[in-house]
Amino acid sequence: MLQSRRIATIQTLIGLIFLIISPTFAAIENLKISAPSLVFSNRTIIATPKSFDRNRPERYPVILMLHGWSGDETQWYQDAPLQKMADTYNILLVLPDGGYDGWWSDSKLRPSRNYETHIVKELLPYLEENYNATQSKNQRGLTGFSMGGYGSVALLLRNPDVFCAAASLSGIMDIIAHGTQWGLLQTFGDQSTGLPEWQANNPLDLINRLPGRKLPPIFLICGSEDFAYQENVAMAERLNKKGADFLFLFPPGTHSHPFWQENIGEAVKFLVLNFKSDKRALR
Repeated sequence: MLQSRRIATIQTLIGLIFLIISPTFAAIENLKISAPSLVFSNRTIIATPKSFDRNRPERYPVILMLHGWSGDETQWYQDAPLQKMADTYNILLVLPDGGYDGWWSDSKLRPSRNYETHIVKELLPYLEENYNATQSKNQRGLTGFSMGGYGSVALLLRNPDVFCAAASLSGIMDIIAHGTQWGLLQTFGDQSTGLPEWQANNPLDLINRLPGRKLPPIFLICGSEDFAYQENVAMAERLNKKGADFLFLFPPGTHSHPFWQENIGEAVKFLVLNFKSDKRALR
């Protein structure tokens, strides 16, 4: 009996050692990341491909997948085949928590909820250090639905030196039109006294910060029965007028999880097609 226990203990130790030194694995992991810019949540889900190797010379492309209003980091876990997509494109899929109504932005009214700073200054460096993630904007993309669609486009336009492309599903492209809805007032303040703050965070206004030829690629997909359809049309019209590189699709559909489940594959494909090899992506 004692000898059997010793053998079992040795086998367990060998297994643990193998897990520690093994350079490859595929997993969907739940992480907690140091986040001085946040008080409420530092949770993140990450999906790594089957071929994942922490020690390979070439770093992995990254796609951030942003959830919608009232949700958390688990929404895309439920709505997308994460492992399949990570394996197909050999990429890291990263699902941060943006708060119930954080709007993927820094807020002057709520300084302990700086989601943009968290992503750019805390999350991305963590991925570089711990998951062999790219250090190049040319292999970083953003996607999301609803509030997350807004976040993907807004973060791209505010940080064109950090990300190369965005794909929005049913994204809110005109936060000014929605006034006091969905916690926007608590994030950006009173429009009557602080309209410049809203404009500085509004996709329809953010595209004016860059000339058309310097606007990064943007993919908009919104159901033709979606309440956000008209503002996506307006965004597409402005991008077209500026001569930007963009794609706009409007199949039948509503502001719903089945629509996002059906179309997330096209969004991820768009981002991967816009990734570019870069020597800075290597160690």
